Amino acid sequence: MEFSRRTLLSSAVAIGGHSLTGPLWGNEKIDSLSSFPVGIMNAPLKSSAGSLDILEGDMPDDIFGHYFFMEGIALETGHFTPAGRGAICRVDFNQPHSISFKRALVQTPSAILMDHVSSSRDQFKLYGSLFYLSSSLGFMNFNNTAPIWMGDNRIVLTFEGGQPHEIDPLSLEVVSSVGTPDEWRPSINGVAGWFTPKKWLFPQVRTTAHPYFDERNGDAYTVNYGGLSALSGFLNLVSWDRVGRLKHWRVKTFDGSSPQIIGTVHSIAVTENLIIIFDTAARVEFLRTIGLKGITPQTNTTPTYIIRKKDLRRDSDTVMAHRYVLPFDTSDVLVDYDDQQGSEFRFFAQYLSASDKSEPSYRGESLYHGGRVDESIAGYPIAPHDIGGIVSGRVDLRASEPRLIDHSLVTIRDEELCWDVNDPIYYGHYNFPNRFEHIFYIANGYRPELLVKRGVKAYRDYPDKILESRDLPKDPKPSALFRYDCNQEAIVDSFQFPEDAISRSGQYLKKKGDSFQGQKDGYIICPVFLSQATNPGGNGKELWVFAADNLSSGPVCKLGHPDFDFAATNHAMWVPSIGPRPEASYKADSYRFYEDRLDDHSEEVRRIVRNEVYPRIL
Repeated sequence: MEFSRRTLLSSAVAIGGHSLTGPLWGNEKIDSLSSFPVGIMNAPLKSSAGSLDILEGDMPDDIFGHYFFMEGIALETGHFTPAGRGAICRVDFNQPHSISFKRALVQTPSAILMDHVSSSRDQFKLYGSLFYLSSSLGFMNFNNTAPIWMGDNRIVLTFEGGQPHEIDPLSLEVVSSVGTPDEWRPSINGVAGWFTPKKWLFPQVRTTAHPYFDERNGDAYTVNYGGLSALSGFLNLVSWDRVGRLKHWRVKTFDGSSPQIIGTVHSIAVTENLIIIFDTAARVEFLRTIGLKGITPQTNTTPTYIIRKKDLRRDSDTVMAHRYVLPFDTSDVLVDYDDQQGSEFRFFAQYLSASDKSEPSYRGESLYHGGRVDESIAGYPIAPHDIGGIVSGRVDLRASEPRLIDHSLVTIRDEELCWDVNDPIYYGHYNFPNRFEHIFYIANGYRPELLVKRGVKAYRDYPDKILESRDLPKDPKPSALFRYDCNQEAIVDSFQFPEDAISRSGQYLKKKGDSFQGQKDGYIICPVFLSQATNPGGNGKELWVFAADNLSSGPVCKLGHPDFDFAATNHAMWVPSIGPRPEASYKADSYRFYEDRLDDHSEEVRRIVRNEVYPRIL
């Protein structure tokens, strides 16, 4: 493929020293909201189902299976969309040219209480645009981030600010929490924990968006972490056999210290012999709760904790980890399952240069190029402050301390494609292949109407930027879908969406009868939000299907329907078949946890928990 409109940039060994050839962007006045698809901010707060129409192109006959994606729905002006009300949508490719969908709100216990309580002392209120808190009940858990296949028709939904829950894959209804609430350690501890009401039904729990279920052996791993200081910080590795109680190991580094997670553990990686935990670039700014909006910038580093599976002993409550710092900011890290008998691992990740995925835009705040954030998009994440990219490398574990293998670190940065690189896309249910050959990425793009002054100020001195603040474009950079060849260490195929489109959460679809030898023989499906729908009368919320081996030719098919309505998407999943969740499957027995606290709550809360929550999860 020929890259005629852009310059590809790469460096080995270290990130830095980049130069950008070609013209920078002009100084013309931007037209705020000229093409931003504002429909991404909202969707119905109710379940729906129906059929999808083919809006354009032809539906391939060899697509099959079931595609799931998650949503975050802003509940009020300024609500941060990645933390929005959770919904899950399933698209069923039942037979050729018959495509149906089913969509449901994720009814966690806290979400049920939010919908039903009437007393002001029990109601959940939005703090700092980031999270909902009830002074008497605790923290909201929307489980809006990722669907995780657990085998045997079992699906877990995740949220970094709450414990996971299982759903039935057919009804999409929540059927159990993963663990009882007291099997998770609250993230607020130490001195701050003294002020946490003991009657809270929903203590804050911090975990990962991407727990790992290993289909090869049935192992499931996640994390539980918290603490607001180095003294109170903790990191637990958690395993689950999908039947019994959770098993925790307190992670300690070899110098005897307890890790403190500064950002979030958005992702973990599991290989044949290793479990790798990443402290990723999404800092929770707690000062938002008192109205302070200053930004603490990301650090251009990713602290990493490397644990050997052989050190996990059932009779021990601790496990040792090597700490190693990767020299870049990222959120989603992929690792080859083959770790050379535990001697090294190869990784792939987004390079989030001067980006802050955890920072919302606020209504009326000042934009860098003039104007203010429009009320209709307040709460959407702020724009990146530099061109991002893809970074890969290998870490050697043969010596006493991990080290980056010489000349293995490679970054690819692209001035057209790599604005706010988001979710990686590959075949599988978040299971890593022995060796990655091809990885697809969606970049969300760049919007000057979200380039806020306080963000530019915070990232002014961020290291290794390609662009100075004055050179940030005044025109939008559209979303892009591209394929990264892991052996060539290059972007080899791509598609840029129209300027009025935003795409966020793609997924690999396997072809019927595909033996899956080349990791690019199937299809990529992407939710797309448009200011101008493909067809008159459309709602501008569509699914576009691409041939994975020929992205540059554009979508082979576009799907949609006026009743197919969804908000900002998070992560996605595909499985070849589904059925009802087995009746004898795991159920967390949370009855005693709630009953021990209900006497301290109002009659209304007791009634809602016993009549609305218990029938769903017990």
